[in-house]
Parts: sequence; structure tokens; C-alpha cells
Amino acid sequence: KPSSLAKGCLLSVAFELQGKPKPPFDARVGRILSVGTDSHRRLQRGLERACLAQEVFFEVPEYRIHGFCDGILYIPPYRTTDESIVGFWALEFKTAAASEFDKVKAAGVPKEEHIRQAQIYLWGLGEYYRDTLPLKGAIIYYENRDTLEHLAYEVMADLAAIDDLL
Repeated sequence: KPSSLAKGCLLSVAFELQGKPKPPFDARVGRILSVGTDSHRRLQRGLERACLAQEVFFEVPEYRIHGFCDGILYIPPYRTTDESIVGFWALEFKTAAASEFDKVKAAGVPKEEHIRQAQIYLWGLGEYYRDTLPLKGAIIYYENRDTLEHLAYEVMADLAAIDDLL
């Protein structure tokens, strides 16, 4: 999965490729993940009219990579005065505790593992749909799960970064 590969943990990737089960989460971690899942659903419901699709599947068997992009957002020309953002964007939603959110906000850029994940989505969607999806790039949307404050960052396709990952 893109999220496993993006984290850079080869052991995690190896376990996933071998089909070995992940260790069970403790109850607290399970609740945290549930909050993230609920936030994803809420954000997707809020954007459903602006999205071409949600939970967009892709697979590249040659690399044993598959996954689901959170959505494909369409920004029409009449919704913006900035022509450079008009078009289709891959969406990736991230929820974070206040301390992690503040670090991302202070840095002014997404976390590196999230940039890698977005790169995998851009590449994988392009491969699977044979470049018929004219994606401008990806938008990583962070939400502070404590305050619901949000940030959004654009990530453009970077073939050199993909080459390094694969």
C-alpha cells in the first residue's frame, strides 16, 4: 500500500507483501484511528459535489502496489481567479493531534512521508488509468482533530522522487 511504502519501513512493506497480519492495536490507538476514519468520511461528504470520485482505486501489479486515493477533486474555472489551480487534483486527507498539526503548520510543508504517499498516488493513478486522468497534482489536506483547524498543501508530480521510491 502507498502509506506503507511512504513510511519508508521496509519491514512493514515486507510483512505486507508476504500477507502477514499486522499486530493488533491497543484500544487507545484503535480509538484514535477511528476518529481519523470518521473525519475522512465527514470531509468526503462535505466535498462530494466537488469530487469526480472518492476512494479511487488503483493497482500496479508489476510493483505489487495498490491502494485508494481519498478522492479526485475538480476545481472549475468559475470557482477561482487563479487559473493555475483549475483542474483535477488527487486528494489525501490527514488528521493530526494539535502538536503534530502545529509542527506541519510551522514547517509550512507537508510531512515527508505524506509527500511520498502523494507521489505514489499520482504515479499509481497515472499508471492504472493510463494517463487518462489529467491530474494537476495532489492536495494534502490536514485537519487538527482537536480544533478542526485545517491546512492544505499542493504536491506536484516528481518523477525523480518516484524513481527513488521504486
